[in-house]
Formats: sequence, C-alpha cells, structure tokens
Amino acid sequence: MAEQKEKKSLPAQDMRDLFFDPKVKSAIEKVIPRHLTPQKLLQVAVTVVRRNYQLMQCTKQSLLSSVMGAAILGLELEPALGQAYLVPYRNKRGFLEAQLIPGYRGYISLASRSGEIHSVTASEVYTKDTFEYELGLNPKLKHIPAEGDRGEFRGAYVVFEHKEGPPTFEYMSKDRIDRVMNRTKSKDKDGNITGPWITDYEEMAKKTLIRHRAKYEPISIEFAKAREIEERAIMGESQLDLLPAPEEPMEGEIPGEPESPGFDELVKAKAKEGKDISHLKDFIQAVTESVKGTKDEGKDVKVEAAKDFDNFWPMYEKWMKEPKTEEPAKGKPGRKLGSKNKTKEEIEQGEFVDCPDRGQKVHTKVCDLCEKREGCPAFG
Repeated sequence: MAEQKEKKSLPAQDMRDLFFDPKVKSAIEKVIPRHLTPQKLLQVAVTVVRRNYQLMQCTKQSLLSSVMGAAILGLELEPALGQAYLVPYRNKRGFLEAQLIPGYRGYISLASRSGEIHSVTASEVYTKDTFEYELGLNPKLKHIPAEGDRGEFRGAYVVFEHKEGPPTFEYMSKDRIDRVMNRTKSKDKDGNITGPWITDYEEMAKKTLIRHRAKYEPISIEFAKAREIEERAIMGESQLDLLPAPEEPMEGEIPGEPESPGFDELVKAKAKEGKDISHLKDFIQAVTESVKGTKDEGKDVKVEAAKDFDNFWPMYEKWMKEPKTEEPAKGKPGRKLGSKNKTKEEIEQGEFVDCPDRGQKVHTKVCDLCEKREGCPAFG
C-alpha cells in the first residue's frame, strides 16, 4: 500500500530522480539557450512541483514535456520571475496533466528575441490616473499615474519600442479584457472563474494585451510558439502534441498514462459532491470477479474506470439501486441469511452483509468468495 501511495503523489526523491534522469538532462542540454543551465531549470522544476500537491499527481510525461517546453523557449519556471508557470489540468480522460503557461514577463522576453524589437512595456490604467489615448493619423498616448489611491482598474496598454521606426501601442478597456477572461476554462463546478485571473488579474490583463498586439509585430518564433501553447490551455485542451519530451520514456512507463492517480481523485470529487461512495470497493470487487476468464482479465479496473469515468459512475449508481439475487459461488456453500443475522427488509434486499472481519458491510459476492466464511456469523 505504501508503494502505491508513493506512485500517486511522487515523493521528493522520486520527483528529483524523474527530472534528473540522465535521458532527461541530456535532452534538455540539447535545446536550452545559453542564458539558462539544465541544473538550475531542473532544480527549480523539482521545487515548484513539490510545492503543489496536484502537480505531484500529474502524469510524468506531461511534467517532463512542460519542463522541456520551458527549456526550448528559454523561460525560467521560478514563479517570482513571472516568466512561466506549471499548472495542473485535468484532461478529458480524467488524468491530471501539467501545462506550461507563459507569464507576461516571459512574453516580453520572447518578443525581444526577434532582433527588431528593442523593448516591450505594459502598464495598468486606473480611474484616477491622467490618461489620454488617441488613434488616427497622429496617434497619441499619455499616461500619468495618480499618487496614492489610483481608483478602480480601467484598462491596460502595451508599447512596443522598435530598433528602427516609431513605437507602436495598443490600449484595451476592462470590458474587452473581461471578455477574454471569460473564455478561460479554469472554472470550478459552479462555473466560477478560478486561477490566475482571480489571483493576478492585472498581470493577466497585461499579458492579454501583449499577446494581442504581437499579432501585428515582428515577433520571434519562440513568441509564436508560446502563444500557441497557451491558447491550448485557454481552450482547455492538452498541450502534449505541442511539447517535446525525452526520446525514451521512463522505464516501465507508458507515455501519457499515470500509474494510478486519476481514479482516486475522481472518486474524492464525487465524495465532496455528497455522493455515496461507501460501497465502491465492493462494486470494484464485483467487476473484477466478473471479468475473470474473459479477454479483459488482468486489466486494472480502476485505471480503466478513470479513462471513462463519466460512464463508470452511472453504472455504479445503477448497481447500487438494483435488487440483488443470491448467487453462491459454484461448488461452495451458499450463505444462510436467517433472521438470526438480518432483518426481513435486509433479507429481501439481499445485497450486503455485516462482515466481522472487515468491520463493515460487504457485497454478497465478496462474502461468498471469502476464505473465512466457515464459522462466520454472517453465514448463520
């Protein structure tokens, strides 16, 4: 059990072994730019993942791909620098994947690599600031921030300074920024927006401006790649096909498949919703027994269930409601469900019995197959 738990949320040493695997380090050395070192990037990645429980549950392949993506783009993962972030995301199959999200400072760094951009500056505008904005044949932008209380957020603008020619700029009002914000898939079960749009609204606003204005600027290839990667995250889609990974997966691992975390996380979510999970173990046992002797024998029921959880859960709830008939195992004595141990209502339901060995109710199929059934009070 301890080994399984470690696989679900990679412990500190396992996480370090994953990132500092010779194949991973060698692959990063081939693509990382000179201003970064593999040692620094990987050490920061280990620290960032260890601080976030959900990131520790993400698939190894997505973690490695995200770090490889940061290496190729030359963006540091230290959150305080604001260049790039690792964010957990649940894919359509129910597994947690790590996503690489460029920060607005990361976009500024990428924009300057084209060789034609001298600098990029983004700033917020508040209602008490002095702000003049004009387009046309003689565009004008004047901004004098107010001292002290600057009022409510009004909008944001970005200025691209070119090595040759006049600067270009763009302003976006709060209403336009909020329309972009509402596209995000980072929402809770009630539809409320979560994540950086709530915790770092101003930075997300400035990043929105930079990404939008860059469509009309001589940006670098890395900038375009970063924008494409983030667009996947905004749409709630996987980035794995856009991000490279070490040529050879970790020994014993199927690329993109976690060893276990998906199912347990999905069940915990159901429990938080108030769903009854008390008989889930018995259902899993019943399903496991039912596939014995078939072509599906040997498959991990939990792993398979996590892949199609939207269909698995209704099957469990239907099974809970269905009346069960007594089906003792072939060649084994059936249970004697007398009034000594069960009420009339419990006999009619014939679904569960009190197991003195486990200290809980178990399904009749589990009870019939138990090696300790002889002399068990549940059998009468």
